[in-house]
Amino acid sequence: IREIVSESIMESIIAELPETGAGNIAETGIKPALNYCADKQAAVVGPGLSTQWDTREFAVAFLKELQIPRIIDADALNAVAQQNAQSALSGSIITPHPGEMARLLEATTKDIQADRIAFATTAAQQFDCVVVLKGFHTVIAAPSGEVHVNGTGNSGMATGGSGDVLAGLVGGLLAQGLESADAAKLGVFVHGLAADLAAERIGSRGMIARDISDAIPLAWRAIER
Repeated sequence: IREIVSESIMESIIAELPETGAGNIAETGIKPALNYCADKQAAVVGPGLSTQWDTREFAVAFLKELQIPRIIDADALNAVAQQNAQSALSGSIITPHPGEMARLLEATTKDIQADRIAFATTAAQQFDCVVVLKGFHTVIAAPSGEVHVNGTGNSGMATGGSGDVLAGLVGGLLAQGLESADAAKLGVFVHGLAADLAAERIGSRGMIARDISDAIPLAWRAIER
């Protein structure tokens, strides 16, 4: 997809990795991916990855070897759950929606939604990572037992790609040197505030992920003021 991405997102920097016949990242991409990350400050792993077998193997092995701060989201979380490799989450920030959290904890989505704070706290301590359990009033839980509930955001965020914007935003904060728990709390707050500002401008009905990302500079400006 690198040609598509480079043409549609002018700011993107493209890294070429070995691929499977289906066009997904191959397991042999581990070493080149690690080499590419050697001089980077943070990584976001998961969005758009797919759960094809080779790619699952790549994701888990890559996470176990990666030595920089990282956010694990989407299909990387599914790969960890499918491979029963929760140890790969240690030291990370994970950003599951309730379904992904249910797979990681071998529970049901209904269970997770019934006690979001308890499950987020359990996962943070069990997996030794910062947990961002997405949804209405996103829960941020740290391994220390510290828990925060976010108050920004609206129903327009329930759209494909919204969580990817969050993962990228938190990744940017990690790259600037924030501690994991602080990057998660601030990223979730700004993400929701950007969505609120976007909803004020265009309404929450029909809002898409790009509307949220476009409003992030406005959210920072509002905080700075």
